[in-house]
Amino acid sequence: MDSFHETAPDLALRSGIESYVALVRRRTTSDLRPITLIFKMSTAQVAIFDSFYLTDCVKGSISFTYTDPRTKVSQSFRFTKVPEYSTMSHNLWQVALELEKLP
Repeated sequence: MDSFHETAPDLALRSGIESYVALVRRRTTSDLRPITLIFKMSTAQVAIFDSFYLTDCVKGSISFTYTDPRTKVSQSFRFTKVPEYSTMSHNLWQVALELEKLP
């Protein structure tokens, strides 16, 4: 993995009227966490990953188990966007993933 980014869930919903104190309430009880991962892969690794995404995850419609890079705990994740593939050189690709960690 070349890069990792995680955002804590924003569970507070703020509402307010001008010149009054904002009211804050909990938005939800779920703890979905947005995750961005960037990998460097060979052409062969991209083919294997693409097969995983298209077949095993049914084009991103079902979740999968992966070890969280920060906590090192096996967790359920799902894709929030389709993977992005960018060429870096003849046989090297950058693969960007946007996921959410499920509670």
